[in-house]
Amino acid sequence: MAVERKAVSIPRFAKLTVAFCLGAAAVLLAQIALKPPATRTSVSQHPIGSSTTPGPKPWGDLEITSIPFENSETVFLDSAVRLKPAEWVFVNTTPSQLTDFLQSAALTDAQKRELLATNSWTIQPPNCVIHPSAELRLGLSAASRAMIYGKLGQTESNYAQCYPYRFPPNRFEERFARRPISPDTVHFVRSLCYTNDDLLSFADLDLATNKLSSAEFSALIEVLYALPTVRLRLRVGPNTDID
Repeated sequence: MAVERKAVSIPRFAKLTVAFCLGAAAVLLAQIALKPPATRTSVSQHPIGSSTTPGPKPWGDLEITSIPFENSETVFLDSAVRLKPAEWVFVNTTPSQLTDFLQSAALTDAQKRELLATNSWTIQPPNCVIHPSAELRLGLSAASRAMIYGKLGQTESNYAQCYPYRFPPNRFEERFARRPISPDTVHFVRSLCYTNDDLLSFADLDLATNKLSSAEFSALIEVLYALPTVRLRLRVGPNTDID
């Protein structure tokens, strides 16, 4: 017995929708594939403007527009925990283990004297807690900061080190380029950065409150919390194949 097959007519708007979705997915996958691994999971500043997918596409031209989006008044919701007095919590660490760790952290003699003063530690087994001075943190080398903050960042007890602000190394200056922020502030932030997972990381925001004016600090917050927003628009021309 022969089965009669009927052609199914697909509405024009459905074809356009499918074409748009396929085009958007193709562009996003291509962008991810072409990015260096270190920048795929980071939020970074995107240039403002529009671009289109290179070369003619049968489904049309996909226009990509980057739009800056920021609101420092409502975005800086974790200000209380980021700006509280510094407290380093070394979890599951005995005093002996902490002493050995700090001895290996490439500290100066003065820094060792402060941090190894065990009478100023708070011992809360199985944790040890240190309250470092602002002067000591300002003077840490990038290597010492990376080693100490890398260990602290393994637990949410150290919020700032666990969730630092991150910058792709080759785009740090670009992140600040289109903001009304002074070169001195940029240099200050850069001096406190350390490398973590191949990204520049900044965890000492509280130190900026005593170093920057109110206006400069607000400008810094706008930079740190700026989020890229992208608008996609599919341009369908008279020769676009949508059938």
